[in-house]
Amino acid sequence: YHNAESAALFKRAIDAHADGALPLPAQTVFGLRREVGELERTWGAYASVSYGAVGVMPASPLAPPPGVGGHTIQSGAEVYWRPPGIGYRDGSIFEVFGRVFTTLYDEKGGPTGVDTMQGSVGVRWKPLKDQNLVLEASRLFPIGTYARNDWLLRAAYSNGEGSDLRVDVNDWNYWQFYADTNYYVELPESVSSFEFRWGHSYRVKPVNDNLIVTPFLAVGGAYDSVLNTPGTLGAGPGLNLRWWFREDKYTAPMSYVDLTAQYRFKLAGDSRGEGLFAGAFVSY
Repeated sequence: YHNAESAALFKRAIDAHADGALPLPAQTVFGLRREVGELERTWGAYASVSYGAVGVMPASPLAPPPGVGGHTIQSGAEVYWRPPGIGYRDGSIFEVFGRVFTTLYDEKGGPTGVDTMQGSVGVRWKPLKDQNLVLEASRLFPIGTYARNDWLLRAAYSNGEGSDLRVDVNDWNYWQFYADTNYYVELPESVSSFEFRWGHSYRVKPVNDNLIVTPFLAVGGAYDSVLNTPGTLGAGPGLNLRWWFREDKYTAPMSYVDLTAQYRFKLAGDSRGEGLFAGAFVSY
């Protein structure tokens, strides 16, 4: 795989378009710039603060560790690295990561703060070029007194349309599906969640061309094998605000800030599936 050579060819096409020698639609040029960014990326970072219980799709692989029911506020951060040669291979991605999560609030009165700080290191692999299936294995280690010491195996799948920036139109259709399943090895526990969103995205041009607002309807739920009522399901409206940044002539915006809020009404199961869900997220 010749990532550097491929990126150089894409840059030549971008230059030819800028010089008028290669007419291309605006979205095609944007796609070339997006490819350059992926080919040249060697590391990245995520940070998040989220409120809710279960079944809300993360904006990245940085998903909070499964809880034990109830609404919480959690903060998280991750740094990842793509090893040379195997990090990006024609759409297949392999990453090594380290992350930490802390519970800032627990509606059930559980531990919060430094005592809950959970660390983990691991690897994840996206084996398929055209399908966003991610397989992950990580070692969880306690930083705080109430954190877990365990192995976590995880599989996640997502699909959708309209989540990336568009430069050829000012509004577009949006839908997104996300599902994951987690298994704790040493203290056996199975946790799964899913969410489906359907909505429409609008560019907020008076503020910034890269600022997008997306109202949507969502249905989501979760399963936790250790709870008395393992399953929950809810649905309701939501709103997402995303600002893309960190771009240049050859790369499309490589980072974004997300603000999301939604309210769900319980459809089945326990109360984890209803109420307010909100979050702030940075992908760098």
